[in-house]
Amino acid sequence: MKGYFLVSLMIYVGMANGAVGLDTLEKCRTFAASYPEFPKADNDDLIDPKYSSFYASSYPSFLMRISASIRMVDNIWDFSILEKLLDKIIATAGKKPESGLFIKNVIVEPGARGIVFGDLHGQIHSFIRDLGELERLGFMDGNLKFKDQRTYGILLGDVINRTSYSYQILQVVCNLILNNPGHFFYIRGNQEREQRWESAFAMNEPLHWWSNIQGYRRGACASLKDKINQFFDTLPDIVALKLTTKPNEVVYCAADTVPVSILSHPGVEALLVGEQRKQMFHIPSGLDFMKFNVGVAHWSLFSCPSTVYQSMVEFFRDAFVILRVGSSWRLSSLVLNYRDIRRKEGFKKELFDLTMGIACPSESDLEKSLNKPVYSIGSSVAFFSGYGAAGTSLGHGIEGAILAANDSGGVKGYLIRPIVLDDETLARLARANAEKLKKEYGVDVIVSAQGTEQVSSYLDQVKAGSIISLFPRTGAPQLRNMSMKNMVHFRTSYDDETTALIDYVIKEYKVRSFTFVYQNDGYGIPVLEAAHKALIKWGITTWTDIPYSREQVSFSDTVKRVKKAGAEGLGMFFSAHAPIRAFLELLGAEFFLGRVGFGFSFMISEATRQFCESRGMHFILSYSTPDPNSEDTPFIREYTKAMKRYGIIRDVNSLDGYMAGALLVEALSHIEPPFTKEKIMNFFENLKDYSFAGFKLNFDPETRQLGLPVWVVAPDKKALTFEYKRSVLKDRW
Repeated sequence: MKGYFLVSLMIYVGMANGAVGLDTLEKCRTFAASYPEFPKADNDDLIDPKYSSFYASSYPSFLMRISASIRMVDNIWDFSILEKLLDKIIATAGKKPESGLFIKNVIVEPGARGIVFGDLHGQIHSFIRDLGELERLGFMDGNLKFKDQRTYGILLGDVINRTSYSYQILQVVCNLILNNPGHFFYIRGNQEREQRWESAFAMNEPLHWWSNIQGYRRGACASLKDKINQFFDTLPDIVALKLTTKPNEVVYCAADTVPVSILSHPGVEALLVGEQRKQMFHIPSGLDFMKFNVGVAHWSLFSCPSTVYQSMVEFFRDAFVILRVGSSWRLSSLVLNYRDIRRKEGFKKELFDLTMGIACPSESDLEKSLNKPVYSIGSSVAFFSGYGAAGTSLGHGIEGAILAANDSGGVKGYLIRPIVLDDETLARLARANAEKLKKEYGVDVIVSAQGTEQVSSYLDQVKAGSIISLFPRTGAPQLRNMSMKNMVHFRTSYDDETTALIDYVIKEYKVRSFTFVYQNDGYGIPVLEAAHKALIKWGITTWTDIPYSREQVSFSDTVKRVKKAGAEGLGMFFSAHAPIRAFLELLGAEFFLGRVGFGFSFMISEATRQFCESRGMHFILSYSTPDPNSEDTPFIREYTKAMKRYGIIRDVNSLDGYMAGALLVEALSHIEPPFTKEKIMNFFENLKDYSFAGFKLNFDPETRQLGLPVWVVAPDKKALTFEYKRSVLKDRW
């Protein structure tokens, strides 16, 4: 009994001595060489794997724990050192806000370097290789300390979980924080919030083992758990990097998306976030430019080849990013350092323009990109509500055309920055956006703004010449007359689209009875009136009109009235995908047997199109640009390439935005800098038989249109695409 007590005492006293102190690169490398990088999980759940077998095989036996107590062997599951490190950090942590986001401001000077890591998820072997590369590059010494006081480290959250070494990587991170006070920052991610980590098998099992062997210390498990949660509670949600030379400019670093209210300020230049694989349509590189988010360059970082990333997105790289700070953020750059773990090779690097999202093959190319002036344009669309899918896609199309131009070197020595703001389909917000673009961003060119009421809200500013409106996403006839100076349209009017649809349905399908479901507002009523006029020209004087409101969510009464009318042709004049989807779900595919449904293509989002096809619903749709899913022209191929590269869904809305962006680029390429709204407007007003994207553009001062036709596409995508122009249907126009 006395002997057992002495052995237990040896373990108790010597436990800390047996713990692995991962406080130098040499110790970290020794640890990594001693344990498998990807131990096999006992289940097939990539998000919450169980490592019971691996843990059981690596937990020290009773005799090994005795050996560890006298430093004969190491014990990687002894968390006593981690507890002490956590105590030190918690004791020195500053007070965080009681509510709201915790934003940590970090002031940096020109010449500083930021070492930024994306999600690590306990992938300690990869992290140690990254630290070794930082040592080789001269940023860090063997004691995990930065050599230069102008070097900063930033972890973009989700450092733990989903792999078997979360506690060990936490120990390394704690040492980095303590060794580099005020220079190493750990941002709170999803895994660090709301005690989420506690429910994960990968972290639970070692915690309970630690508690069991510390049985003489009741509450050991709860103690360590509480300390980890207290530590996570000290972490910032966002790190804001600000320059000593330009304190109003900022680069934000966060685990995931930052609220638009924080981003939508002229001084915000870039956003670095952790992995966003759900928003990617390609294999990540480690540093991927996502888009311009309200004019802010939005980057996503992957940093570890975890089993999840290998399986889900084929990511096999060790990766980290060096932010090279210039005299301004515009003159700053990003360097992706990476190596493929499947190959025996050293780290490679790729260079990027921080604020413009441009990949540069060499340092000289990067220097040229950083020194190019930037010309900004704006737009106002809906990112949310029932119109959000169309608005988001429209904004993506605008950006896609502009990013393609930037990647090709820009236009006339300039790079173009799109600033697309959200108006939630509200006219008052659209007007506020127009004013904000003008006053805060200095933008006086608004491209492809969405919605009749929204565009009309700032029409006084357009007429006064304070801003110009290029290719607004509306076919409203009231915006197409000689008084609409400083506005140009490439799409034809709703009147023309409606007439083309009616003509086609009557000529090709011999339909003589019609029902119209229309939006009862400034958009839908003029469309309905145009439909009536078109029918009268064909000698049809009776029809059924069924209104709905834009805010309507239930369409049961509407569907009853449609079925009761029983017309051969159903004109659906919706303006967004959410209401048309709700309407069609209730109406059902059977209704269209022997009937013809038709409407404007922009009401059908990609998701709604797939829904209709899966249920055998096919409609006749009009397009103001070619149908991207049935046309194959050089312009459509260029558009498709741009959409694929930036992960943008190919649909009619993004093609409209792309057309608008491409036309703007065309104008800028034919005028001399400095670019002005007057020069741009003059270019479009003087177009005559101008070749663009396979079309001949002619500016019509009476309608302010460029003369593109209406495309009417039959349900069979292989069928001929019909173009309707005044010259084609002289008897009907």
